[in-house]
Amino acid sequence: MILNVQHIWILLLIPVVLGVLWFRSKHAASLNITWRVHLLQKTWRLRLRRILPWLRMTSLILIVIAAAGPFHWRDFGSIPVEGVAIELVVDRSGSMLEDDYYHDGERVTRLEAVSTAAAQFVFGDSENGVGRSDSIGLVTFAALAEIACPLTLDHEAVVAELERTEPAADYREDGTAIGDSWTLAISELRRIDEISPYPVSKTIILLTDGQQNSGRLSPERAAAFARHFGIKTYVIGLEPQSIQAEVARKRIEEERNRLEDLARSTGGQFFHVTQLSSLEEAYRDIYEQERTLVGERVIRIKSHFAVSNFSVGQFDIPPLILLLLIFLFMEISLRWTLLREII
Repeated sequence: MILNVQHIWILLLIPVVLGVLWFRSKHAASLNITWRVHLLQKTWRLRLRRILPWLRMTSLILIVIAAAGPFHWRDFGSIPVEGVAIELVVDRSGSMLEDDYYHDGERVTRLEAVSTAAAQFVFGDSENGVGRSDSIGLVTFAALAEIACPLTLDHEAVVAELERTEPAADYREDGTAIGDSWTLAISELRRIDEISPYPVSKTIILLTDGQQNSGRLSPERAAAFARHFGIKTYVIGLEPQSIQAEVARKRIEEERNRLEDLARSTGGQFFHVTQLSSLEEAYRDIYEQERTLVGERVIRIKSHFAVSNFSVGQFDIPPLILLLLIFLFMEISLRWTLLREII
């Protein structure tokens, strides 16, 4: 057992308490009756009175120790841990404003469909949603990639940030920087090893409805980084329902094939999505593939000696508060009953 003290400076009051008690005992008023000493007998009451100062001193010292807050951590048990760190990478280019998806019979934009599916994914039940021990982060991108929400266990914060995400409305910020956003998500996931006490599976879920036309890094370069650091990447491709031109559809199909090859090269998978239900299913399939038992998390309880029992060697000691009440009660009871002074 490792003893910890929350406010160790309070223990400095112990010498002060001892000093005050010593000063009072040395400067107490006394009556000189030495000439009658030979007539007095040492009764059991006189002998017992010697313990009164010790009882008071012990009570005061216990009060000081209890105020200092001694405690230790006690292992209560353990629970299995399924650790997954998921980085959601979401396209917010201007094309995500297109309202060619449906939710409950109403037309919604692509970004609204993504937010709805992500919320269902995060807040779903234990079979269809992420676990409480899973860290989730959010990266959004248009012409530039940015961290919308760092990796966190606060899943509500991630969904709130995604719901506040707006598509790029200005041509100066519009674009599709897939490679930059992918690489940024990789750098975020690499930080999880520094803060997590147990091994964590790392996954990127990249969602886009277009093709790379902005940014410095190509998707091929980002995929190489993902393979190097062992980070699986799943790509969800939203099918643009509103595009009718055959040339545009062919160009998008070529981009889909390229992203599918890159996702598979990292150990991931490509999902072709045409409606909201298939988008929700894609999220569930990804999580089922990545959810793995990585160990156990020990549950520890902070046990305060002031209010909890503790052990010293082979002996179990009651809480400090109970001990000081016992000593204080003994001192007061003896002083006002058997050992009461008549003034």
